[in-house]
Amino acid sequence: PSIEGTMVLKRPSPVSIAISVILLLGVLFAGFQWLDQ
Repeated sequence: PSIEGTMVLKRPSPVSIAISVILLLGVLFAGFQWLDQ
């Protein structure tokens, strides 16, 4: 994560931003699924 973080800070590319958003949404979705159980 640290390497990707430094890359994002140096030059935020659309791909890195998309991956970060997808991972965040995945974590939130998994959290809601766990809470529903």
